[in-house]
Amino acid sequence: MFESLMFGAYDWLWIAVVLAAAVSLLALWSYLGRRRVTASSFTAMLLKCVAVAALAFCLLEPQVRIERPRRGANILAVMVDSSRSMQIRPSGSTHSRAEGLRPWLRTKSAWQTRAAQDFEVRRYRFDQHLQSVPELEELDFTGQHSALASSLDTLHSRFAQRSVAGTLLFTDGLATDDVERVLQKGDFPFPLYPVIESAARSLRDISLSHTSVSVSPFELAPARVEASLAVQGLSGRDVVVSLLAADGSSLEQQRFTVDDDPFERKVRFQFQPSEPGLQFVELRAQLASEMAAVAKATSTDVVHSNSRSETTNPTWSVGPHSRSATSNPTRSVGPHSSLAATQPRSFDFNRTEVVSRVEASTANNRCVVAVDRGGGPYRILYVSGRPNWEYKFIRRALEEDIELQFHALVRIAKKEAKFSFGDRVVESANPLKAGFSDDEETVEQYDEPVLLRIGEGAAEALQAGFPSGAEDLFAYHAIILDDVEARFFTQQQMLLVRQFVAERGGGLLMLGGQESFLGGGYRDTPIGEVLPVYLRGEESVEDKTQAVCYRLTRGGALEPWLRLRTVQADEAKRFEEMPEFLTWNVVSGTKPGSELLAELSRGSGGSQPALVSQRFGKGRTLALLVGDFWRWSMRRASLDTDDLAQNWRQIARWLTSDVPRRVQIEIVPPTDPQQPHRLNIVLRDAGFQPLDNANVRLTVTEPDGRVVEVQAQPDSVRRGHYVADYWSALDGGYRCEIESASPDGQSLEMLQSGWTAQPSAAEFARVEPDTALLERLAQASGGEVVELNNLDSFVTSLPTRRVPQTEVRIEPLWHQPWLIALAIGCLCLEWGLRRWKGLA
Repeated sequence: MFESLMFGAYDWLWIAVVLAAAVSLLALWSYLGRRRVTASSFTAMLLKCVAVAALAFCLLEPQVRIERPRRGANILAVMVDSSRSMQIRPSGSTHSRAEGLRPWLRTKSAWQTRAAQDFEVRRYRFDQHLQSVPELEELDFTGQHSALASSLDTLHSRFAQRSVAGTLLFTDGLATDDVERVLQKGDFPFPLYPVIESAARSLRDISLSHTSVSVSPFELAPARVEASLAVQGLSGRDVVVSLLAADGSSLEQQRFTVDDDPFERKVRFQFQPSEPGLQFVELRAQLASEMAAVAKATSTDVVHSNSRSETTNPTWSVGPHSRSATSNPTRSVGPHSSLAATQPRSFDFNRTEVVSRVEASTANNRCVVAVDRGGGPYRILYVSGRPNWEYKFIRRALEEDIELQFHALVRIAKKEAKFSFGDRVVESANPLKAGFSDDEETVEQYDEPVLLRIGEGAAEALQAGFPSGAEDLFAYHAIILDDVEARFFTQQQMLLVRQFVAERGGGLLMLGGQESFLGGGYRDTPIGEVLPVYLRGEESVEDKTQAVCYRLTRGGALEPWLRLRTVQADEAKRFEEMPEFLTWNVVSGTKPGSELLAELSRGSGGSQPALVSQRFGKGRTLALLVGDFWRWSMRRASLDTDDLAQNWRQIARWLTSDVPRRVQIEIVPPTDPQQPHRLNIVLRDAGFQPLDNANVRLTVTEPDGRVVEVQAQPDSVRRGHYVADYWSALDGGYRCEIESASPDGQSLEMLQSGWTAQPSAAEFARVEPDTALLERLAQASGGEVVELNNLDSFVTSLPTRRVPQTEVRIEPLWHQPWLIALAIGCLCLEWGLRRWKGLA
């Protein structure tokens, strides 16, 4: 203040000083000349000196330099959150946040009138987007999202070249986009002044969040659904969390007593999916006392929905600016069209509503999760050197799985040397096929083995025997080699098998038998290199003269695909009932990086590896060194339980579960509910190389049944990758069907996938105002948090704060009433004190 002080009559300085000093000395002499100086006389003397100094100060014509905002040159932005979270009504309150804010948003309110005197007031509302409004008192507070970060970015870009004094931010801080990005960026061109209620009010709420799904393709491994349950303000009440199928039927329920406030708990469910492929389930949490109302609403809604489906036949059109618009939409159809009729209906999340009389919001009480057990068919090629019992049981087991397609190549006769003595006619065909074929060009010759091709389509796929080209072999997902020697394959075929595992990512299983592993001559071969066991030395017949017992190791017992019982005691009993085996192979040991899953116990003779797995390149290999596993099924205790068949199916699923497909999709959920899901599609040709210039079309079925087609575009960076964006505007499950064609028009395999979206729940992920976030925004921008009750006084103080556009004014202090009042007041007090104390 003293730096801005100036004097208009500086020449009077010495005169004022002399006059003030003379009068002050006279006052001192008058009071100090008395015999006894009291506190009253000393106070009276000080009052007279102050009055004289004030009058002398006026002789200098003091002036002060004041810097104030230039009227109308600076913008004061007012942003009001008009999203649905502002309608939350705290427990025990008669009005919501929006209702409590309305009186302050009136255009003629005191703080807005005061702000308009010095600033250009701009009013905005924001929910999904920032929008300028002439008045704030008519806001409806029905926005689906609180896009605080993007609204601030829009405001910054809009006022990039303007002078802004600051922004008053009326919000609860429950942003649905990434505000942390704005905070990390830290580039705030003007201060933010969040306005919050001074008194925190309690809220009652139940919420589900952080859902996750763990799915296994194996028969005894159920799907696991996990979520975080949070309850506040409901201590002592019972909360029920239900797992519901897509038709609304209950799969499982868990009941919790809220013994703390706030109450948090992990909720875990396990269930067996009713069918392979994609399906949706719902998690729902509610008070136990309110479940009856929800059940009644559900039954009523089902009746109404059935009546509506019989009487209406709506159709929709999707434009580029509608809520379901996607990148390059090609056509849109109604739910009753022929295309919609062929699609399974997605999970309708809006079928029922959660009813609650006590919660602040029920939008966060439920969530839908996608459970995808994958879809086949997974093609498995079985190659056997001779007909045996193992083939029978493997084929019977795998054909029971509709997701597995089994092709078998069984050699029933080896090639023979061509020899004839005394025969009049020498036939070139193998004697086993002589007289059974009229086609001499296709029938097996003397120097060719006789092969039996089994399975739907195997005759065409395996016409030339074991595949010799990558395109033919890579069409399979797994290979099983059973009792077939290495000489059955050419060197090129063995290299192709190695490439099948390492580069294509396929699975390879070798079964034990007389002509497997060392006995089959796989030592120092490309296939032997792929196996997870060492093949060294020579095979000894003496080592295989006794029966052995098959037992899982500790690591094997932890693998879900090797367990056949849900209880450990039943699993141990299963191995006790398992018969001994007589055909097994000896290996030198297991390779580094492999995992020993089962052992063969030979009593006092120690143990040998029985089941060993290993990752090799992109694929995986498995060595089962038992050759008569079929004995297990022959000696089972009950005909109703076929453990061997289930074991073979689970091994086949393990071999094929992670094998890449020619068409794959990765669905990347958005971090912001206003952003689209990113669909990344990968295409490969028959040799599993990236496929460019393909045509990729996606058909998406939304939760309400409408169908939208999307054209995927090639990725500009990665070969064989195609991307599409899809805005998920509705709550529920989305089914997606991918159809693709190579550049020459050949169709690739069709793939089905899906995802879930719940954009409405993002607004109510939490219900308490995020005061901490608002304080961080204010601190990072150079502003401060303003309590709602102090809004008038804060706006009054705004002109004294630093603003971009200011003007300087000179105001004389000696014209100010307070200075004259000070001098006169001091003189009056001095006179009154003298009269009161008898000092006159």
